Amino acid sequence: MRRKACGLLVLMLAVASVTACKTGRETGEENIAWETKDSADAQEKEAGEAEGAEDSPDAGVPENGEITGGAKTGSGAPDGSETAEPTTGAPQTTAAPAPDHQNPPLSDAGQSAMMKKYQEVLSGVFYDQVYPDGSSCDYDNYSSITINQFAVYDVDGDGQDELIIQFSTSSMAGMTESVYRYNAAADSVELELSEFPGAVYYDNGLALVGWSHNQGLAGDFWPYNVYQYNPETDEYEAVFSVDAWDRELADTDYDGNPYPADVDVNNDGIIFYIMPGGSYDTDHPVSLREYKSWYDSILGGASELKVPFQDLTEDNIRGVQ
Repeated sequence: MRRKACGLLVLMLAVASVTACKTGRETGEENIAWETKDSADAQEKEAGEAEGAEDSPDAGVPENGEITGGAKTGSGAPDGSETAEPTTGAPQTTAAPAPDHQNPPLSDAGQSAMMKKYQEVLSGVFYDQVYPDGSSCDYDNYSSITINQFAVYDVDGDGQDELIIQFSTSSMAGMTESVYRYNAAADSVELELSEFPGAVYYDNGLALVGWSHNQGLAGDFWPYNVYQYNPETDEYEAVFSVDAWDRELADTDYDGNPYPADVDVNNDGIIFYIMPGGSYDTDHPVSLREYKSWYDSILGGASELKVPFQDLTEDNIRGVQ
């Protein structure tokens, strides 16, 4: 279940000279965004019709309903200027909206038991730095424990609140965002998702999570994983991973292969890799236009959920009820 971005990066052939790392708190505050040249400006510059044309940034994954640069669309996908038909096809398989599955409401006693269990889990993280399964949080022992955050909120849309914990006061490898559900029969919690902090949740059951590192050729675009909530398993399942190649960063990849200009038919200066979840495959790049079409299709008009995160403090833990 745990899909660490670093695991994906092991499959990359080399480490780029440009390395960008985010802390869990930074990931929660920044967009998974990228910049690309405006097609018209790039073409004019190449034709000698304009000099010093400025870049026009577009955005990748929205956070908190905002887009970094570019124009907004109904789904929050980037708005670009491609006009020609793409030469290759983006993956036809898209993440289907989560089925309308609602758990029966808990009784007052059941609701009270769930909140008590969530308090118990949070206390274990706060006082002992251990997760519900007894594993260590990998606490760094010098950062304030209250930097970490949590929320009690129905992120998967099943009708019952989950406990979401963002733990970032650890080594990079230990930074984790965990989603737990309550098992009333066993009076326990079960893990639905474990990823790098900063997930963006949508009301169709999608969760988009930026990789912990960006050591490839993506430039300002931040690679990310896509998860879909499955009500039959009551878990988030990895369905896609997305990476990119910014031509301004390199004209050739680590094997010396040239930038696929035949895919970048509008000379946007960036191409994308849309891969099945848990895999890394750069054999099927797609253009900006194809990426945006795919991005719109998986969101399907879904809205970003405003998860009410709060600091991990004793008072906030006591306030869970």
